[in-house]
Amino acid sequence: MVTQVLPTRHVKSLDGIEYSWLSEEQKACVAKAQEDFRRIKAGKDPLHAKVKYFANDGGTVFYQGHGYEITSWHKIENRNGKNGFLVGPHAVLNPEITGGRTVACDATTFVPLN
Repeated sequence: MVTQVLPTRHVKSLDGIEYSWLSEEQKACVAKAQEDFRRIKAGKDPLHAKVKYFANDGGTVFYQGHGYEITSWHKIENRNGKNGFLVGPHAVLNPEITGGRTVACDATTFVPLN
């Protein structure tokens, strides 16, 4: 038997995604991922996901939740000769909580120093 892997679904926001067919446990996991994503976007720590590890790149933190991972980027970068930081959350929701395909959402932005 061959297992088909569905392509990752990229979304602009985790809010408003229709998951009415999911189990109550899956819905709860998605809701926790949504809340953690919003909190990181607002500059706060997530409530549900736990620190997986820290990167030595300016402050990036990787978090692990039940069925999802969120990266809180705070990475030193140089774009077009300008120094700054890549900041914001990037989330990956695994098929176990989304009902069959990986869902990714990125809300990172480049913040120049000057």
